[in-house]
Amino acid sequence: MIFLTPTLPVTEPNRENKMPRLLSAVLTAFIVTFSPIVADAAGPQSDWHGNVNLLWGQRNLDSDMWAPVDAQQALGVSVDFGKERWPVRALVQFHSSVKEDAAAVLTLTGETREYSLGAKAEYAYQGIHPYVAGGLSWVTAVSRSKVTGSAADTSSSDTSIGYFAEGGVVFRFMEQLNVGASVRLLTGTKVT
Repeated sequence: MIFLTPTLPVTEPNRENKMPRLLSAVLTAFIVTFSPIVADAAGPQSDWHGNVNLLWGQRNLDSDMWAPVDAQQALGVSVDFGKERWPVRALVQFHSSVKEDAAAVLTLTGETREYSLGAKAEYAYQGIHPYVAGGLSWVTAVSRSKVTGSAADTSSSDTSIGYFAEGGVVFRFMEQLNVGASVRLLTGTKVT
């Protein structure tokens, strides 16, 4: 998975923000609560369908603002669900990325968290499932620098709302196993 983010830099000073923890708790509660309900409802006679996918890839940030921590390892979870007759499914996603670069006297860290709500249209053809998705994303970015041997560090963070568009293809090898690739564009945020 490749994440592209052509937007503006993180500029606000560090501030304590409890919203990421709250949204993580809400997203986790949503997945834990509704996944079994949808799975139970999606018995052999049901027309409910859904997917829970674990995501792994790279988030590419603006190298002018984020070097040398601009190419970050990313992990995430994506949940989509809906009825078979619906043209699109509801989509809930969480992505997190981080990279640390340690030089002789300075350690730099860049980190992002993204919560997304949107819609996903998926098409099936003989085990191949191309899809497109889009929606809103709430993004938090944190950058930190620490001088080796010092107790103090410098950090800044910012949170903003933007839009995402995603496209990809999923290959179904078995009924419960998917492998795929996607490209994701995030824009309209202050996070680059």
